[in-house]
Amino acid sequence: MGTWYVIVDLAPDYRSVLIGLPSRKLMWIMARERRLPAAEYQRLLDVAKAEGFPVDEVRKVPQRRTDLGQPGFEQP
Repeated sequence: MGTWYVIVDLAPDYRSVLIGLPSRKLMWIMARERRLPAAEYQRLLDVAKAEGFPVDEVRKVPQRRTDLGQPGFEQP
């Protein structure tokens, strides 16, 4: 049996989505663009937190080499 994922939040224009495991152990924020507006990113984190996901462990995935070391892109 495979892994189930839950769509927790989907933007009306499909530009961003919050997906997670039913266990609430893992979550992903995905967007069509490389950069998600800060307000939208924060909104998704707020939704994730309200749904019980561990938002304090969220790490952004660098999209460009210049992202490395920038705020939010630190290595754990």
